[in-house]
This record gives sequence, structure tokens and C-alpha cells, in this order.
Amino acid sequence: MSSYRPTLRALAAVAVLTAWGGSLTWLGLRRLDAGATPDLSLLASRRLAPGEARFAVQIGDVQIGSGGFTLDTLSPGYRIIETLTLETRGDTSLTRTLWMTETDLAPDLSLRQVRSRFVRPGLSQAGVGRYADGRLTFRFDSGGTGGAVLDSMTPAVPMVALGHQLAIRGELRTGRRGRDLTIGGWPSVGRNTPWEVTGGSTLVFPDSAEFDASMLRWKAVHWDTARVVRLVVTAPTGPYTAWVEPNGTLAGLEYPLGTRWVRTDFNLAVSDFRRVLDSQRDAIRSALPVMEPYATSAARRDTATSERRFLVTRTSLREVDLAALARLSGGRQKVLHDTLAIGPASFPDGLTPTSDIGIDPLVQRDAAPLSTLARDVSRSGDRASIVARLANTLRSTVTLDTAYGAPVDALGTIHGRRGRPDGIARLFVAVARELGIPARYVVGFAAIPGGVATHAWAEVWYDGGAGWVAVDPVMGRAVASTTLVRLGYGGSSHPEEMLTSLADVRLMPLPDMGAP
Repeated sequence: MSSYRPTLRALAAVAVLTAWGGSLTWLGLRRLDAGATPDLSLLASRRLAPGEARFAVQIGDVQIGSGGFTLDTLSPGYRIIETLTLETRGDTSLTRTLWMTETDLAPDLSLRQVRSRFVRPGLSQAGVGRYADGRLTFRFDSGGTGGAVLDSMTPAVPMVALGHQLAIRGELRTGRRGRDLTIGGWPSVGRNTPWEVTGGSTLVFPDSAEFDASMLRWKAVHWDTARVVRLVVTAPTGPYTAWVEPNGTLAGLEYPLGTRWVRTDFNLAVSDFRRVLDSQRDAIRSALPVMEPYATSAARRDTATSERRFLVTRTSLREVDLAALARLSGGRQKVLHDTLAIGPASFPDGLTPTSDIGIDPLVQRDAAPLSTLARDVSRSGDRASIVARLANTLRSTVTLDTAYGAPVDALGTIHGRRGRPDGIARLFVAVARELGIPARYVVGFAAIPGGVATHAWAEVWYDGGAGWVAVDPVMGRAVASTTLVRLGYGGSSHPEEMLTSLADVRLMPLPDMGAP
């Protein structure tokens, strides 16, 4: 019996068939993987598809309003329409407040224009921001304008489009992290925004509903499933966690100290909520925190500047998102697990004086009134004495006005000799920069019984290891009270405009046991 010896031609045929089979297997696996996780980096030449997403906005499990994002296509480019409707605390009941923002994008998703409107009974205010040739400008319809030069070589991405931008670049993958020049908040500010993709999961949400006449309620009739990644972002106005689909569509949102946005059907988020609102008013009012301006609150009487430590919890008892909470670290703030420490000067973090300053068009520069004030306060002394003199000067010469229509920009505040805390803080920053002192505008809050007191102040850089020192020009303090917690570096400190970020926070003071 003789053994079979394959010819060279047979061996070649086997090799070809093996390679062909392996190639088919590889292509099949890639196809399955692409079907499970579509990646827009492979489709960069194709336009994003129009679509919308609706959300129930909640404090814990209590719905207080609704939000929505709609993506429309332009020729060329895109438009994203954001809506947010909240029930807020009135004197004796609830007051409905509406925000609407239209953002026009270039084909590469960089910002062209953003227009926002804030409406509540008896009050309406609108503004428009534009970005062109490296310059970001913002103007309120009622007056007040400014401009800030950004890096003209780098397109600025609106925060609302960050997920789509990362999808196009193929970066919505676990472990990816980076920084992007973004524009966000209202008034709009620009900032190099850190982000990190920390994991993935599957989200199930209702995408259609019908009215149940027997129960007089809307009920879900169909559910959708989406694969999402968890994206932790340090936005200009504060940190948040977003759950994003592979194509960049927002599927969920949560602020570590505030509301959470739960994806749902329009009729469940809006129609059903309004139908049951009367019966839910007491529950909503109980869930809403007491929010007031720090500048008129009893909390401002605490002037201590020694280090403070707080245990960060939620009033709803929901677990705190520690990854997002950690993004509050920086400057004089340090977060360790669920403990927040606030010192009179910076904790060592290796930052340079200019590595963490945002671009705020309402902090104007190169204006005669600013230069004049700068000369008046820089007569003599070191940086500390000049900062103290400027804070005291603003406290004594600018009238605090917490009315919604009061100036919030530097020039408007100095011209009118009055302003909201935002305007006074921005005026301080503008004059400090005229003097060559690195300074930045910040917003945040102080804890009060049952709620928060919102505020705007400034931080100034000191060499020699002191780093960023918080200054409260509204109160005339060269070193701000360590009861003040910085949340972000732009936007408004008005209580209603910070509600989504601070609706579910509770700080418990800890005994002085040394820095964590």
C-alpha cells in the first residue's frame, strides 16, 4: 500500500483555500463587530442623519421637567436644537421655566452660531454667540457684548456636539481620553475640556407610547435597546456624565450634584408629566432645593478661610457619581472619593498660571475704563496688596444688583457702576488681567440648610507655591470664604440657571482632621 504524496499544485491549492477561508472569517468578524458598534470614523464622508431624543429630567426619581435634543441638517452643516422645561420654586407654588438653544454647526461640527432664550412668567432674555476666524463673541439682546480670541487654528466644538465629534474621530471607546476646545454654557465660554470614556453598557428605553383611557395615563408600548459608552466630561460650566450611542447620539445625562436626564418617549416625558402635574406638585416642590443668591444669603456671613472638608452626598440618597465628582479637583479644591477639601490656596497639582484659564467674551479687554481702574489700584505694593485693593474698590464703588437684567459683563458693570455677582467678578478678572495678573472667573455655591446659595467670584494666581487663590470681589474679600465650592469656569450664577447642576447636592461638614 503506497502513501499519498500531494503535488506542489495540490499544496498550493490547499494554501489558497486556507487563506481564502481565513479572510472570509476575518471579514465576517469585522462585519459583526461593525454591526454591533458602528463607527463614524469609517463613514466620515457621510452626513449625520437627522434625529431627536427626549428626556425626563429628574431629581432622584422625581420628575421636575423635560429636555430634548433635535439634530437637523443644513446645507451645508447642521443645527442642534436643545429645549429644557423645568418646574421651579415660586413663592407659594411652582413656576415653569423654559430654555431653548439653537446651535448652528459647520460640516466639521465646529461652531458657527448659538442663540439661546430664557423664558419664565414676566421675564424673557435672549443672547447670541458667534465664532468666526478664531474669535468668539456673545451679545445679549438687551445689551452687553464682548469678544475673545481663541486659537484660530483649532475649530471650537459646541458642548452639545462633542459626542458626535468624538464618534466621527472614532474615539468613543473605553479607555480613550483627551481635551478639546469646546464652547458651552450661557453666556457662552470657550475652554479646553478634558473628557474620558470610562466604560460601556446597554440602555433600554421606551421609544413609543399610547394613551390608556382606563388609567388616564400614557404608557410605553415599545422599547428600544442601544449600546452606549460612558463619557465623563469636565465642561466649562461643570462636570457631568453622558451615556452616548456609538454614532454620538445622547442617550442619558447626569450631573454629579444635580439632575439626571432619562431617555424616554416624548409623550411620557412631556404629555404624561403635564397631565399628572397637579397631583405631583407637592412631591416636586419637596424635591426642589431652596436656591438663593449667596450675596444676599446668611451663608455670606461665614468669612473663615481655613481649610474645610465636606462629605458629598445627594438629597435624594442616590449614589454620587465619583468619577464625575473627581472632576471638581483643581485649584484650591481637592476630591478624594466622596470627600471634598477646600483650602485657602491651591493644593499642589502641577498646573501653570495659564494652563487652566477659559475664554469668556464678557471679560472684555483693552478698554479705557478698565485701564483707568487698573492704574488707580496699582499705585504700590505687591500682588497681594493690589488684589486686596481692587477687591475693596469694587466692593465700595459698584452696587450689587441681583435682578436678572443687571449687567453680567465687565464693561457693562463698570459703565453702570452696578452688576450681578457675575458682572462684578468678571470686572475684577478683566482689571486683574490689565495689570498682568493671571485671573479667571468661576461660578459655584455654598451650602445652606435645605439648599444652596449660588455665587460668582474669581481666582488669582500667586507664584511661590500658593497657586490659585480664590478672591470674592462681590464681598470685598482678598481671600474668599472656604465655604464656597467652585463648580465651573463660565456661565451664569443665577439660581435657576444652575438648578440642573445643583438640584441634588448635600454637603455635610466634617471635623478638621487634616487634609485628606
